[in-house]
Amino acid sequence: MNSLNHLQRDFIDSVFQLDGAATQSILSQLNGTTQLSIKEQFKIYQQSIHDGLTNALQQIYPVCTELVGERYFYSMARKYILSNPSRSPDLTDYGESFSKYIKHHPVITTVPYLSDMAKLEWAYHRAFHAPNETGFNIESIYKYSAEQLTKCIFFLPDSHHFISSHFPIDRIWEMHQTANEDSLEIEKHAGYYFVFRKSYEIHIDRLTKHEYLFLKAVKQNIPFIEIYDQLADETIASKLLVHSLQMGWINHFTPENI
Repeated sequence: MNSLNHLQRDFIDSVFQLDGAATQSILSQLNGTTQLSIKEQFKIYQQSIHDGLTNALQQIYPVCTELVGERYFYSMARKYILSNPSRSPDLTDYGESFSKYIKHHPVITTVPYLSDMAKLEWAYHRAFHAPNETGFNIESIYKYSAEQLTKCIFFLPDSHHFISSHFPIDRIWEMHQTANEDSLEIEKHAGYYFVFRKSYEIHIDRLTKHEYLFLKAVKQNIPFIEIYDQLADETIASKLLVHSLQMGWINHFTPENI
């Protein structure tokens, strides 16, 4: 490893307090000033990076912040940052594993749906920053017969995310988008959600189990006839295809197999 790579590795390890030897190596290469000591200078870099990542997490997870309170979220985020240093120069890439961290955090005993809410907010965040897509051209499908369409492969939007939860996280999320102070009784139930971007609007759609299984099958990029075989019900498969097109859950299709 060349000296520059070694220096960069030591700097990252010392910023996130992963290696005491790395910190000593970095400090030995800095010069103090009459105003600041070597440790004080390094602390500025460290604090700046930690603050930037903390602010990024608060912007990505605003509902999670409200659910536990800003001070508690700040403390939780700081601990997450120490064990999960950023690996990308783009702040929009940071925080994907935050829901997994929450799942094993003591706060989950008092706010049991917090980890699932983090999954929803991450999906919203990634969908928001996804590239623009033109959307499905419904007229393009009319020139094919029903038999030909069974050989087509349909595709979900690139911005899509699937989420499953035993809590009504979509309703909890909606309540935090307004000043609505109505209470919501949180009851456990099996729920499926499809998050995607349509034009410039982010959709959080609750799915039935049939819709969830259908879209999961579509995600495999297999011909529609194979999806029908998986569902073992042509009527349901056809209705789900039409409904998915109407909802914007399917972005485009390819007739290459015809």
